[in-house]
Amino acid sequence: MQFGRVDNPDKFDLNLPDDHPGNLQLLQRQAATKQQIYFGGTKWGKKEWIGTIFPPETKEKELLNQYGQLFNSIELNATFHRFPPESWISKWREQVPEDFKFCPKVYRSISHRYYLKNTERLMDDFLVRVQGFGDKLGCIFLQLSDKFLPKRMDDLTRFIERLPGDIDFAMEFRHAGWFADEMVTNELHELCIENKVSLVLTDAPGRRDVLHMRLSCPIAMVRFVGHNLHPSDYKRIDQWVAKLKLWQENGLRDFYFLMHQTNELDMLQSLQYFAEKVNQELPVNVMVPKTHE
Repeated sequence: MQFGRVDNPDKFDLNLPDDHPGNLQLLQRQAATKQQIYFGGTKWGKKEWIGTIFPPETKEKELLNQYGQLFNSIELNATFHRFPPESWISKWREQVPEDFKFCPKVYRSISHRYYLKNTERLMDDFLVRVQGFGDKLGCIFLQLSDKFLPKRMDDLTRFIERLPGDIDFAMEFRHAGWFADEMVTNELHELCIENKVSLVLTDAPGRRDVLHMRLSCPIAMVRFVGHNLHPSDYKRIDQWVAKLKLWQENGLRDFYFLMHQTNELDMLQSLQYFAEKVNQELPVNVMVPKTHE
């Protein structure tokens, strides 16, 4: 993900903004009895990972299975680029452990071609298809184009109000206008609260304007844009673990931490650090991903 990447992160204030003042109250009203932490990357492997991240005897068809031994979630971009055939989903579902969650990205024609308008049938078909993941379906998310402006609020409202209430759904807003005007932001926030849709938290060094720190349901999805293990990556991860601790203490149900690095081999080290830090700071024992070495 190139969105919000910068050449020199030292030039930016990368501290997390303050929480929205309503976050803890919202969580406490909907406090979850079962809390989960999911983390992963955006690909389950390339041939170059064989012998580095994965054992040297790994076959290409075994990459997803090996990925599932290290991480318990993935940002599934394949469903953005192509409407997913049933054969894909059934094959992928069988290759990962029971506690693994796929986070499929909504098909791009819905979000980037039609801008949510008159997409009812296509979206219904997409939801039926990804529900084939069964209990391995995590939080579905829709990324809106940076050309999707607040003037499309009516289309957005119709789209969100049609979403079924029995799925976990998140939306990422990229146009600055959604967060530049407090009235617009509040209207968006209330719409998502009413329909239990999560607002994706995009932590990208060059786009701090979209890091809104607003929760709208007991699910938080963080898309983290790293800078190839720059010291600021570790500092930012520390802050997210502290935030996760606070939110879980107040009732957060699911936390998704999805890592983006230009050099994908750095993704492993970033998430190793995240998992170790979580185990240090929270009363949990998450799996720390290890290489075959």
